[in-house]
Amino acid sequence: MRFLGEGKDRIEEKLFARNRDLFTDLRIVFFDTTSLYFHGEGGELGARGHSRDHRPELNQVVVGALLSGDGRPISCEVYRGNQTDVRALLPVVDRARERFALQEVCFVADRGMVSDAVIRGLEERGLGYILGMRLRRAKEVRDVVLSHPGRYRSEEP
Repeated sequence: MRFLGEGKDRIEEKLFARNRDLFTDLRIVFFDTTSLYFHGEGGELGARGHSRDHRPELNQVVVGALLSGDGRPISCEVYRGNQTDVRALLPVVDRARERFALQEVCFVADRGMVSDAVIRGLEERGLGYILGMRLRRAKEVRDVVLSHPGRYRSEEP
């Protein structure tokens, strides 16, 4: 569910086009979300959801940002406070591909975006992707990645 209007979209698209030239090759984009809590009702947007700030008693909104590989903002979305990260990624991917003509691009997101449906959706779209995972939690990660020493660096204690 999107809450910002067409005016925001036009501004983002014009800024994207202005910052792009013949030599700009957008090959990788990053997407992440955060939540902002507040006091008050919050209208249509305010809702209680997973509070990253440990304030479950307050309403919040969820903000998602799409960034280019060099860290330039491409677009942002604001969602109801109870929006889960895993439900945000595929709609953002589809809208970004349509709005910014992103074809051969790799989408990068953190472990909050991982689900079988998201992975299947990205693969059905023929897109490259990098999704964060806890190395020791998923069987496939244990069996494939950890069986090849030297291909990763563990930061876990």
